[in-house]
Amino acid sequence: MTADSITFQAARANTRAATNERTAPGKALRVRVSYPNSESIVVAAFGEIDAATVARYEEALLPRLSAAVRLVVVDLKQVHFLGVPGLELLHRARLLAEAQGVVLRLVADTGEVLRALDVAGLASQLDCFSTALPALATGV
Repeated sequence: MTADSITFQAARANTRAATNERTAPGKALRVRVSYPNSESIVVAAFGEIDAATVARYEEALLPRLSAAVRLVVVDLKQVHFLGVPGLELLHRARLLAEAQGVVLRLVADTGEVLRALDVAGLASQLDCFSTALPALATGV
């Protein structure tokens, strides 16, 4: 075993430990789906959206985009970390919503999430609000 492979294995072990720490009880992703009216759905996330948790959010979000509603609000106000897998999911959700004729809006106000959206170029592609009320109230 070379020094490079030992270093690589140690780095992988540290990555796994960091991933386990991020998804430890109390930090794992929770999802809540609500129906504020007959034409709208709110899919709220609480915690972190990363490689370990994105599948859970995808299972809650994507089926709602093909529902018989006009508006889906993605509420990320309680998300403390939005990784690349979460950004990719939001991009796919935007494309699916557009194809289905569903309006997709985003609620976010934490610096970490807003910065990730901006760097990924999604901030300019999605209607973003600081709270759910105006996201729901704005005409569709």
